[in-house]
Amino acid sequence: MTRDRQGMRLRDRVPKATPLENKFEFVYIKTMFRLANILVAAALSLSTVSVAVADTFELLMFERAGCVYCARWDQEVGPAYPLTPQGKQAPLRKVSLDNGQPKELVLDMPVRYSPTFVLLKDGREAGRITGYMSDAMFWGIFAKMLEAQQKPVAQGGAVLE
Repeated sequence: MTRDRQGMRLRDRVPKATPLENKFEFVYIKTMFRLANILVAAALSLSTVSVAVADTFELLMFERAGCVYCARWDQEVGPAYPLTPQGKQAPLRKVSLDNGQPKELVLDMPVRYSPTFVLLKDGREAGRITGYMSDAMFWGIFAKMLEAQQKPVAQGGAVLE
């Protein structure tokens, strides 16, 4: 054991902390650990976050009474539409043009022809199909409209182009 000139052990020469100093040191260390835990949790949550809020889609079908192509769409596509993945992603809402375009709908351009299909993304116009020729043409164009709205998201939440 090492001793100084007076014969005291060196370990005994170190002044001992008072109980109050011990308490402050404990509180300081405890606070630093809490802060470190918060910073680690924040860093982990930022690195694994993906898009939490999904886009909401809706498909508006503008139609008029007596419209032959509207009736054809209703017969060929209408029964299957709500059962498809696209129909679940963008539920259909029919809008009558018999009394003009509803004022509550704000679109990029007015609807003049029926049927006209307008894809809304979060309440704003994201795409439009004017007219109806066949179910194959409708599904092809509609699938491309939905694809154009889907942007892949990286692990950290950045949108990939």
